[in-house]
Parts: sequence; C-alpha cells; structure tokens
Amino acid sequence: MRIGDLGGFEWLVILVIVLLVFGTGKLAQIGPALGKSIRGFKQELHADDKKTGATAESTESSSASAVAASGTVSAAASSDDGKGGWF
Repeated sequence: MRIGDLGGFEWLVILVIVLLVFGTGKLAQIGPALGKSIRGFKQELHADDKKTGATAESTESSSASAVAASGTVSAAASSDDGKGGWF
C-alpha cells in the first residue's frame, strides 16, 4: 500500500477518529465555517487579480511612454560607481 492510497476501511477509521475527537455538534459548525472561509478567499483572490492587473497595465504604459519620450534610459539608472551595490 502506497501513501495516499486509502481504501474504504481506512477512511471509515479516520471518520470514526474525527467524530470521537470533535463530536457531531462541532463538525456541524466546521462545515459552514470552512465553506465561508473558502468563498472569502476566492473573492479576495479575484479582487486582488483585478487590482494587480490594472496597476500592472498602468505601470507598463507609463514606463513605455517615458522611455519613448526621452529616447534613452537615464544615465543615473545605468551608471556604475564601482561599489557593486545599490548604495
């Protein structure tokens, strides 16, 4: 038997242990709370994607227009003072 290859009897034993540890009343509360948490996570994930997508598009367009307007990259951004770091 490989790890993760659980049959019906193994799942039954796990279910009995979970019922003994938590009890039926607590399991009835856990189900809806878990569903609510998953829905909230998905909503925030989609909201973050929308916000990140809008920010990335505006950043790309402003960077492209700045480079196009100047024609070159600024000397300060490409200079090397020999220290090998940002400072």
